[in-house]
Amino acid sequence: MEFKIPFGSAYVYRHVGNIEQKRWRIAAVYRKGQILLPDQKTMLLPDDTILAVGNPNVLKGVYKSINRQFGQFPLPFGQNIYTLIDMIDMDDAQIDHICNDAMLMHAKLNSKKLIFRVVNPRFGKMLEKLKSYQESNSMEVLFDFLGESTERLITSDIDLNYVGLFITEKAFFSKHLDFLYRLKIPVLKIGEYGFFNIAHTVVLCDESEKIEQLSSIIFDSASQMGLDISLFDFASDEREEREKIIEHFENLSKLFEEKVRIVKTKRNPIRELEAHDDFLQFIIFDKTLLEPRILSWLSTDMKKHYFHFLDKYQLFLPYES
Repeated sequence: MEFKIPFGSAYVYRHVGNIEQKRWRIAAVYRKGQILLPDQKTMLLPDDTILAVGNPNVLKGVYKSINRQFGQFPLPFGQNIYTLIDMIDMDDAQIDHICNDAMLMHAKLNSKKLIFRVVNPRFGKMLEKLKSYQESNSMEVLFDFLGESTERLITSDIDLNYVGLFITEKAFFSKHLDFLYRLKIPVLKIGEYGFFNIAHTVVLCDESEKIEQLSSIIFDSASQMGLDISLFDFASDEREEREKIIEHFENLSKLFEEKVRIVKTKRNPIRELEAHDDFLQFIIFDKTLLEPRILSWLSTDMKKHYFHFLDKYQLFLPYES
């Protein structure tokens, strides 16, 4: 099958070697009347046509992925935003905080509905406030008065409501990390100071293949939130891989008019960022994050040090190798 790479595709400026090709392959690239036989370093450009070979059903999915446009997040994961509120583990100030952040995300992102799941409800002004959200056509509040398993409730809610973004706070995230990983949808862990304080997003230039695969989601969500991207490039022996991801981000920056600041540093970026609270960090959410934290202290894999920023805003993007 032949696929044209449209101007706003999530595949533009992607290196062929960093495009996941399971049960299909890019056999050739047609560019300005010429045929190119691609290698791992070949970059796809707007208006290229690729010749793809593979399983017909898989190629149908590839077609949809290639033609997915920016400005759609939380798609392709889902259309709705889901927020968990535990009225026993959270006080009124914490509930207000997460509700405000969730409503701000709902206003900024291309989501159809904001869903609040309230567990362990307790009577009082906050419960009445939560009930009042039901008056909005774009919000829904689900109450559990029967003490069902929280993880089972969440799984059922997400399956039934086509959820594409899960919003939670630090305590639940830390306690249920393995469960959240298994959901395979983006998870926004809120910080302490309110999302209105966020000035930019941060990507640590690590594992270029994974970052490039998720770059369309990063640009899409950052653009909708009105935030610039800071790409931290720190000292590493893998210089060629770093240059590839920097080139990729710079090209996407020009294409989608999204400002990207390249921060080159020889210092550990974790230490540079610890003193700041005005950023949202994008993190690849793969199974390595589930390893015992004691092992992460010695790792050079930057995403494994996510716990240094648990008090800050972090958006975990699912990745399946």
